[in-house]
Amino acid sequence: MQRGVSASDVARHLDVSPQRVGNMVNEGILKRATNGRFDLDRCRIAYIRWLRAAPQRQPKAPAAARVQEARARQIELRLAQEERELIDIRSVEETIDAIVATFNAELIGVPAASTRDLEVRRHIEDQVNGAITRCRKHFDEAVAALSCGEDPLDDNAEDDA
Repeated sequence: MQRGVSASDVARHLDVSPQRVGNMVNEGILKRATNGRFDLDRCRIAYIRWLRAAPQRQPKAPAAARVQEARARQIELRLAQEERELIDIRSVEETIDAIVATFNAELIGVPAASTRDLEVRRHIEDQVNGAITRCRKHFDEAVAALSCGEDPLDDNAEDDA
């Protein structure tokens, strides 16, 4: 007496075609016994496990994949910020702006502290104001470059000297 069932019996039991049973054997989902027949209980369990794993086998929809990538990126950015490897560009801009403003205020007093001669003082004021204007221009250009994701220190243009 042979033990096991035929591929047709498995097909009827799993509600698939006999050809599909053959394909599942080739894919390694179902296994034949050494006598070439099938253990119906093992086939049923293997088929159920294969069906349960279907969501993991199927490629994700493009929108779902983008959402998952965006969430992963958000987590990476949050971790980088917590590890002090990432800072908010607005905070950098505000900090540098405050430093430039303080530097500006300090420099404005240099001409008066340097001389009582009004003509020399005006000349020094012109030089200081020019330096402040160039500094502010470089700061604004650096902020614009950073906002566009460019390197603010990449000097392709000639310096204003």
